[in-house]
Amino acid sequence: GEPVAVGINDVLRTYGLHVEWANNESLGVISAIVALENIYKGAGVYKKGAYPDLVDKVIRTLHRAYGDKAERATYSRVMLEGLGIFIANFGARIDYDRLQYILQGTVPRQIAAQARTLRDARGKKASGLGQAAAEVLHQMYNHRYKQKLPEFGAVEILNTLPDDNKFEQDQLYVDPNQYVTT
Repeated sequence: GEPVAVGINDVLRTYGLHVEWANNESLGVISAIVALENIYKGAGVYKKGAYPDLVDKVIRTLHRAYGDKAERATYSRVMLEGLGIFIANFGARIDYDRLQYILQGTVPRQIAAQARTLRDARGKKASGLGQAAAEVLHQMYNHRYKQKLPEFGAVEILNTLPDDNKFEQDQLYVDPNQYVTT
C-alpha cells in the first residue's frame, strides 16, 4: 500500500513488467528498485515529489526501443537512471522517435560500458553512474542531428512542474556564447 510502490507497479503492469528483489534472469523482471524509486521521486532533477509520468516515459521509451528483444540489462540501474535523468532534463525538447531509433541501434550493455568509462575518467566521486549514462545518451542523441539538445549545464528549469504534477516543464535555453562577439 505504499504510494511510491503502488505508483511504480501501476506503470510497470502497463508494459507487462514487474519488480522482483532477486536478481532473476527471466525477462519482464526489474530488480533496480532504488533506481525506479529515484525516477518516481524526480530523478534528482525535479524537486522531490511524485512523478509517475516520468517513470512511464522512461519505461515506455525502453519498451518501444527494445520490445520483446529486451535483455536483462535493458532495465538495469544504469539504463533506468541515465534515461530518467536525460528525460527529466530535456523533457519536451526530446524527439522520442529519434531517441527510440538511437536506442534500437545500441545494446544497453554498450551504453552502460560507455557510462562506466566516462565516470571512471572523471573520477568516481565527480558524478554518478546515472549522470554519466545520461551524458552518453545525450551525446548519442546529438550525434549527426541538426536539432541538437543544449548541453546539460545550459538548461535552466524555471518552474519544475506545476502544482498538478503533470509532466510538463518550462525551460529556458541559456546560450553559453551569448556574450561572445565575433
